[in-house]
Amino acid sequence: MGGFSGSNPLVKVGAAAIDAYTGVPVASTLAMAGAARQQQAQQAAAVQQTYDMQAQALQRQQQQQVRDQQDLLKRTLASQRARLGALGIGGTGGSADALAEGLIQQGATKVADIQGAYGDQLAGLDWKYRQQMDQLDEANNNFWGSQLLSVVQPMLPGKGRKGTQAGDLWPEDAPMESLSLL
Repeated sequence: MGGFSGSNPLVKVGAAAIDAYTGVPVASTLAMAGAARQQQAQQAAAVQQTYDMQAQALQRQQQQQVRDQQDLLKRTLASQRARLGALGIGGTGGSADALAEGLIQQGATKVADIQGAYGDQLAGLDWKYRQQMDQLDEANNNFWGSQLLSVVQPMLPGKGRKGTQAGDLWPEDAPMESLSLL
């Protein structure tokens, strides 16, 4: 079986296939669909690229803050040891070790705070990314739904598609006595 049959919704006009319901050339419809898919893919890629760049920037910022905190801790420890040494107490043992331990604990707490803030910022970025992707999906679904509706709507009963013979009428157009219930 080749070619176009009577039940096929396509009609061949010259060399082009025409959708019998919409009157739009099939090649035109396919080109529009391809262009729409390409645009949607580009939008999704742009959202992904923006997310990746922002996530990398957050990660670099977090890493820099951790390095800065660690450098500050090293400088503070060296400064405290130098002060204690200048006082003749020595830089190790007893109170010097207790002071160093306290500074290390403070540094660790600040690093944990930086990492926690990074996690919160990344979670917010993830949420924003998911929202944008959901919006693109919804727009995609709306687009394809409208495309489907434009094809199906002319086929729906009461939409102006009536045959010329009594057998071609849609059920709501037929006399009530001719309708049978199953």
